[in-house]
Amino acid sequence: MYGRQTIGQDDIQQLLAGLRRGRDELARIRRQTPVDSLFGAQADYVMKAIDGMAETLTGDREYFRDQ
Repeated sequence: MYGRQTIGQDDIQQLLAGLRRGRDELARIRRQTPVDSLFGAQADYVMKAIDGMAETLTGDREYFRDQ
């Protein structure tokens, strides 16, 4: 049987920390990738998706850029 669980502030902070690590790693790889590469475009797309997730969790459109 499954019960309803709530997400606490600590859970959100852990999720944001994981998103930051993933975004930072993508940004590092992106800097080493040629500008016109397909992987680079995909990395940009995923970083924008991560930014969107952070905005949903925090209400701050530029959450990762502010830190």
